[in-house]
Amino acid sequence: MLHVILDSGGVRGQVDEYLKDGGKLLPEIVPGGYGAYMVDFDKTSRVGAIMVMGKGRLLVELVQGVQGRDNAADMVAFMKLIAPRLLVGDSPSPTPSQKEEG
Repeated sequence: MLHVILDSGGVRGQVDEYLKDGGKLLPEIVPGGYGAYMVDFDKTSRVGAIMVMGKGRLLVELVQGVQGRDNAADMVAFMKLIAPRLLVGDSPSPTPSQKEEG
């Protein structure tokens, strides 16, 4: 089961807290994005990740991973798939003339 939260409550300090608690830095997935992930050390199949970009925040929790898989690697791969679409979006920016009309 996955919990996915996208909101506007992002600050870099939240990622720093993950890192202080033993998390690992996510690779640069989106320009300006800053993120980390952490394995629950009591339950190695539970993984959480956070990425912030500006005020945008993406939180993902893999509540129960698959036993025998590298659930941390799965989380990193999942973040690579969804973060660009959710934090940046894939629709083009409006041209200056469209901004004036809207």
